[in-house]
Amino acid sequence: VCGRCFKFAHKHAPLHWAEYWNGQYFQRIYDRDSQPTVHLGHHGEHCPNNRNGKTIQFTICNINGIHSVNMLLCYCLDFIGDRIKVLMLAGLFPATVSEPTTAFTFQLLDDFLVHSRESKKSAYDHMSALQQKTNSDLPKRVPVGVDHVFQ
Repeated sequence: VCGRCFKFAHKHAPLHWAEYWNGQYFQRIYDRDSQPTVHLGHHGEHCPNNRNGKTIQFTICNINGIHSVNMLLCYCLDFIGDRIKVLMLAGLFPATVSEPTTAFTFQLLDDFLVHSRESKKSAYDHMSALQQKTNSDLPKRVPVGVDHVFQ
C-alpha cells in the first residue's frame, strides 16, 4: 500500500508489525519516528481536549512482541491525570502505578497465564520469547525497559 493508506490502516492497528520491501525481502520497521501516534480514548482519533498534542514514548508488550510507540492520551474530564484509567480502558495493563510508560496487553497477560500454568514458564522466559518474536536476529537488542527505543 502507499504511505498514506498505510498510516490510515496502522492508526487502527498499531501493534501489528510494519514491513517494507527493500528490493530483496520484507524488512521490519523499528524506527519510532516511522510509527504513527497511538491515540487513546477516542477510538484511535485525536482527543479534542488534548490541545498541546504532546506524545509520550511508550513501550507496549503484546502477544506478537514488544512495540515502541508514540502515545497521545485522552484529556477529557473523566481522565485528567489518570493515565492508568485510560490505559486500562484501552486493554493495556500498566507496568507501574506512577506515570507508566510501559504496559502489557490483556491478551499477553492471558497468554502468560496459560504458559505459566501449563509449562511452568517463568516471566523471564516469557519476556525472552517476546524479544525473540520482536527481533529474531538480535533478540537481546530489544529493549524491555521504559527508556529504550529499538536500535
